[in-house]
Amino acid sequence: MLNYKTIVMKEIMKIVIPGILFAFIITGCASDKNAKNQIEGADRSGLLNEFVIMAYSGPPPAEVTLERYQEIAEAGIEFLVPGNGTFNEEQNLKAMDLGAKTGVRIIPVDLRLFPFALTPDIAIDTDAIKEIVNTYKDHPALAAYVIKNEPVGALFPSLRVISYFLRA
Repeated sequence: MLNYKTIVMKEIMKIVIPGILFAFIITGCASDKNAKNQIEGADRSGLLNEFVIMAYSGPPPAEVTLERYQEIAEAGIEFLVPGNGTFNEEQNLKAMDLGAKTGVRIIPVDLRLFPFALTPDIAIDTDAIKEIVNTYKDHPALAAYVIKNEPVGALFPSLRVISYFLRA
């Protein structure tokens, strides 16, 4: 039988592992000269303004620094899901403050929200969701919220309620 901590760790791993794979893919794709040529070609074609660039699972908490976020911004990343050990209010607000300084919009992962998105039979504490909203709603770097990674159909009614209160 799975306990709450096991379920939460599985949810975290669903976030962390894709982020690690993404980081390996983007760091080995092109040399600086090749990347510059690709950027210039994309700019000439008008492609740079047609969609946003997002990274999933940002740097670990020890590397959440102004210098690292400047590198993220310089890489052309416009939206960042911090993840990778950044899962609470204090860590998310630090990432958001750095995002605001560097022009990177943040999509926080807040574990206070996850219990309501784990199984369809868990009662949703709307006051807790309102508390999460009040934590981040006025921050200039807030872009969106992560409510569930890889949701199954049975969770959509619960996610609908969560989404409603996040937007309220």
